Amino acid sequence: MSGAGSSSGAGAGWLPLIQCPDCKIRQIRQFESTTEKHPGWILYKCMNHKVGKQSCNFWHWEASYIDYLKKHGHLRGESVDSKIVEMKKKKNTTEVDPEDMMKMLLLLKSLPGDVADLVAVMKIVVVLLFTILFVLVLILVRM
Repeated sequence: MSGAGSSSGAGAGWLPLIQCPDCKIRQIRQFESTTEKHPGWILYKCMNHKVGKQSCNFWHWEASYIDYLKKHGHLRGESVDSKIVEMKKKKNTTEVDPEDMMKMLLLLKSLPGDVADLVAVMKIVVVLLFTILFVLVLILVRM
């Protein structure tokens, strides 16, 4: 997709804009399609996409970008896709700004994973400390 047919700065803006994994130079940016075939669709692409000899190939429609972010560990938690669909359905009936709600949901969904990761690491540390303590006691007893 070229720069024509899209406008910058569109959409909810709640997804992280990562460094381009292809060229590793530019940050991914968000655009809104202005093409007749996909009016209003949100896409994410590198500014080096199809630019010059050292162009990169990174660009995704919003749903594909979400999948990419989840697959590569940039998003965590329950299915973000279902939350997006749910928020779009409620968009006209809620007084809460959907963008703010999505940010809160992402933060809340990432907390249990972070806590679970921390607990798992702490369990390993405790086992290692007990092992070291046991070895030290054995050494002291033999002295």
